[in-house]
Amino acid sequence: MTRQVRLTAVVLTLLCVHAAAEEVGVVPHEAVQEAVAKVAPSVVQIETVGGTDEIDGLPVGTGPTTGLVVDAKGYIVSSSIHFANLPSGILIRFPDGRRQPAQLVATDHNRKIALLKVEIDSPLPVPTFAQTDSVRVGQWAIAVGRAFDVERPNVAVGIVSALNRVWGKALQTDAAVSPNNYGGPLLNLRGEVVGLLVPMSPMSDEEIAGVEWYDSGIGFAVPSDGLLQAVEQLKAGQDLYAGRLGVTFAKSVAMSGPPVVRSVLPNSPAEKAGLRKDDRIVRVGDTNVTRLAEIRYELARRYAGDTIVMLARRGDETVKCEATLVASLEPYRCPVLGVLPQRGTTQDEGVLVRLVLPGSPAAEAKIVPGERIVALDDRPVSGADDLRNRVARHKPGDKIALDVAGEQDRRKVDLTLAASATTLPDDLPTPPIDPEAAPGRAISLSLPEWKNQVTAYLPKGYPSVAQIH
Repeated sequence: MTRQVRLTAVVLTLLCVHAAAEEVGVVPHEAVQEAVAKVAPSVVQIETVGGTDEIDGLPVGTGPTTGLVVDAKGYIVSSSIHFANLPSGILIRFPDGRRQPAQLVATDHNRKIALLKVEIDSPLPVPTFAQTDSVRVGQWAIAVGRAFDVERPNVAVGIVSALNRVWGKALQTDAAVSPNNYGGPLLNLRGEVVGLLVPMSPMSDEEIAGVEWYDSGIGFAVPSDGLLQAVEQLKAGQDLYAGRLGVTFAKSVAMSGPPVVRSVLPNSPAEKAGLRKDDRIVRVGDTNVTRLAEIRYELARRYAGDTIVMLARRGDETVKCEATLVASLEPYRCPVLGVLPQRGTTQDEGVLVRLVLPGSPAAEAKIVPGERIVALDDRPVSGADDLRNRVARHKPGDKIALDVAGEQDRRKVDLTLAASATTLPDDLPTPPIDPEAAPGRAISLSLPEWKNQVTAYLPKGYPSVAQIH
């Protein structure tokens, strides 16, 4: 046998040993060393200067941390937790001892990734990234950091213990993961990057969520496909945020119940898309959903600015809703028109004005009791509930147009909704009661908490006031 043939046979034997070792669960230390050696030139040490001492009451570590080169032009990724304390300076230490300042380009707050940039004279070494769909539960995983010695990476070995964790955003590993290697790569035995190590929690998306699990046997990594997609977006210098829809769902144990909408936040993407209370969402994008957990899985991986198409069952019909997610939902502030509708009337058109609050938008528009609001923004008003619901979809400061009808004329008024009523009247007019429509009797009450007189209506056959507790 020639020397060349023998050398080829040795190489093939080593490759077979590595492949067989991964299959049977025996990892030669040479395989780990070779995998780490492949990625080591791309793993850097990160030092920060300044910043706050605490985040949400937890002390901030001051030691070196880890980063990973993702682009030869000087782009480096790390865990965003290292920069949550807003450091005044960031330094990158390369394996050859060079130290260079870096700028924080942007942050992915959904997957906890920070993108840094250093100025370079020559291209940086970039590792090989594995396709996420090639990763299997049970395969060996190597967690790499460079927190202790800039010349030698620190290494922990384990397996990939789960896929699609943290609502589809992460791989899970039992390799030791801690602040020492947050921002470093998770490798397979071929030295390919399968993910970026970050702290995460399925219970919270706060900046430091998940740090309590370090070195616990539960660690997370952003899969390589999602990592590289986020990097391309972050290069534009815009932070990325988780997308919010603006709905709450009926309560369910362990999120196993059907995704039935309990409420829709006014002015939210869900409200603008046409979702309503009691709608049952049956499809998000290309995925059919039957449980609340499936809804959260579909939404958690998406970003603000993403547009999703949903199908919902509403009674016997299926409705299509298209929503563009937002980074944050504005707290609801009730807009005030300043009219008190008349109850118990039999008129079909619009809303009869019983009272106008002093200083309100309605008062400034010279609407008076006895007039009727018949249209809002050129759409007919069918009653008090219709008027109330349509006004509630606006925000304080929004301009609306009302059609107001009096005894002799009909006019259009423009007004701006207020944030709250400025003053309340001392007396409220007693509402008329139609005894034929609702047999019974009206009584007057005085309550110590209120200076206004209270008028109550007791239906026929109801106990007397003395019997009411």
